Amino acid sequence: DSVHRATMEEICHSAICEKIHSKGEEPFRSRTVAKSMLWLRSGKFTYKTFTPVVGKQVRTLFEDEGIFSEGALWCFWEHRGNLIANSQSSLMHLMVQGFHSVVERDHEVTSFFTQYA
Repeated sequence: DSVHRATMEEICHSAICEKIHSKGEEPFRSRTVAKSMLWLRSGKFTYKTFTPVVGKQVRTLFEDEGIFSEGALWCFWEHRGNLIANSQSSLMHLMVQGFHSVVERDHEVTSFFTQYA
């Protein structure tokens, strides 16, 4: 309904921003606290992490799609790898603090996201 639409619009206008990352830039590094959920809008990124079970570094390529750190919206989230831009790329950032400050004002939306999480 229109009340929930207004809440979602406020999230879009006050808690989301787009950042352009140059080749080689690292939007996040291992062992840093996530301050946003990110999704890849365009470009290419490599996610590098060390996997103790395998005993080596694992690289995953993301091109034009991918979601990173969604867990940061619901709990304390520490990155376990590095995200590195392979080309000029665009990431959308849903800022955790901004998201919560908007959602907490609408009890029905809070309930929805609590069930989702």
